[in-house]
Amino acid sequence: MTSYAQIPTPTPVGVETLLLDLFAPPGADRQRGGDDHARDLAMLWRVDAVHRAKNLAQLSLSLAHVVADPANRWNVAASAAPARSLARTYELLGRDGDHPAPVPCFALVSEIAVRLAQMFGRARGIAVEVVGEEVFAPPEHRRALALMCSELVINALKYAFPAGGPGTITVSLEHRDDGIALMVADDGVGVPNSHGLGQGFGLLDRLAHVLDATVVRSTNVNGAGWCVTVGVPAIVIAEEAWVD
Repeated sequence: MTSYAQIPTPTPVGVETLLLDLFAPPGADRQRGGDDHARDLAMLWRVDAVHRAKNLAQLSLSLAHVVADPANRWNVAASAAPARSLARTYELLGRDGDHPAPVPCFALVSEIAVRLAQMFGRARGIAVEVVGEEVFAPPEHRRALALMCSELVINALKYAFPAGGPGTITVSLEHRDDGIALMVADDGVGVPNSHGLGQGFGLLDRLAHVLDATVVRSTNVNGAGWCVTVGVPAIVIAEEAWVD
């Protein structure tokens, strides 16, 4: 089992270029035309891209208030590396081929979670821990898994710690007897009811539909915070991965 832990240390903002990059929907150029399934997916990736960019802009605004606090000390140039890395990772999702052969998922999911936390969590004392093992899925399914992870981590950064940290977001990706499980949990205040029916959760369910996955929302195992588990059936991965 692999484990990566990020220690909360001050990290500045500086994500303007990243936000511009994120308005380009993954795979939009490749998916123009085609059958209804391809058009539906293209629309879903477009909706996700705009929603993700809006979320990141909101997080940037929150961090702007943190930056304004004279008690904080910032190295603005240091924000460029995680921003560029995250932009490249999102771009990779749009370059996934249409072939059904399985591709590795863990590194990409881990990169998204870690970079988001570096940019939007460390300054508030919020750490991320990514644990799990390598899993393989068709490119279309890896894209959906990665975007679901992105959405869940962003939601935790936005809502779980309204007063700042310290706090921890845990991401896990692993095999289970019935398929693949992606879990994102936090030890924050939980998700208020006012956010439960928002666009983000609706988008999460639409991405889950791509995977024929179940989405279970609950309080964290320790009684604090929020936990979302996405279960992808093994038969779905197998059928999609080896279709001729």
